[in-house]
Amino acid sequence: MKKIIFFIFLVLSCFSLYAQNPRDVLIYVLPVSGEGRVGDSNYFYQQLTYEVIFQHHSLVREQEGSDYILRSVISPEPARGSRNFVFFLEMLNSKTKEVIAQQNFVYYNLDSTVVTMISTMVGNMLTAIPNSYKYNHSWRNKIIYIDGRVLWAPRLYSSENISINWMNFGLGFTGEIHVFKFMALGVGLQFTQDWILYSSSDDVNEARDLILDIPFMLKFVIKTGYLMIEPYGGISLNFSLMQVTEPSFLSWFAGFQFGVKAGPGIIVIDPRFTRDLNESSYKTLDYKRNTIQIGIGYKIGFVTRKSSRDY
Repeated sequence: MKKIIFFIFLVLSCFSLYAQNPRDVLIYVLPVSGEGRVGDSNYFYQQLTYEVIFQHHSLVREQEGSDYILRSVISPEPARGSRNFVFFLEMLNSKTKEVIAQQNFVYYNLDSTVVTMISTMVGNMLTAIPNSYKYNHSWRNKIIYIDGRVLWAPRLYSSENISINWMNFGLGFTGEIHVFKFMALGVGLQFTQDWILYSSSDDVNEARDLILDIPFMLKFVIKTGYLMIEPYGGISLNFSLMQVTEPSFLSWFAGFQFGVKAGPGIIVIDPRFTRDLNESSYKTLDYKRNTIQIGIGYKIGFVTRKSSRDY
């Protein structure tokens, strides 16, 4: 058991290190505010977004998931009688809201000189970003997640005539909808075997069946750093696919899924305890099943959640 636990932590450590690859910073560009000629705001906004991409950084649609913010404003030049305008640009740290850089220039017409000035300003500001490791946290803000897991699911039978089956394995798949950032609803499919070793007189007999479980669950979601932690509970519908046994139609379960960022998705470890609500049966044997399940697999998310700050 110690060797298995050590192996699991070794695998998670490798994937965690793999996930920590350097990438371009995430830039969020706010719509340009202020007073200028008709169309000036849109023009400057388009040029800013173009420069972020042209200078090989990542433009994001969510302020919440960004590393830095570009904020700009247009105002008439304060000089008396002037028909010029001032374009003011600053870059902020998304987390601390600290202003890192500020620049401005005066313009009259939107010509090639303006394009050159914008390019120079954006380039100067982006070079002020520290050369450090930065990571994309959008993987934590998805609405839909799916995962697949390999299961070790030993059965503990509440019958003196039936032995515990430790060598019980299976496959599990789950789909989740994160209705809120802190709560998710899930449904899944699990395929496990019932391998019953029972004594009859002086003989030991066995019976094998393939069980389909359909779990419905409520999850509470905790996201921190590169971890996603989800305690959950629910009920499961159980069906015999080989019609060898008659499993309890309903079971309740409680579990705890622990996930670590790895590549585009998440490596998950998913321990769960399941208990039948009714008795199961095989021929003349009646019993209740208790299942200790440990799953190891991979989860990936789709459809990024939009905040009220999206543009």
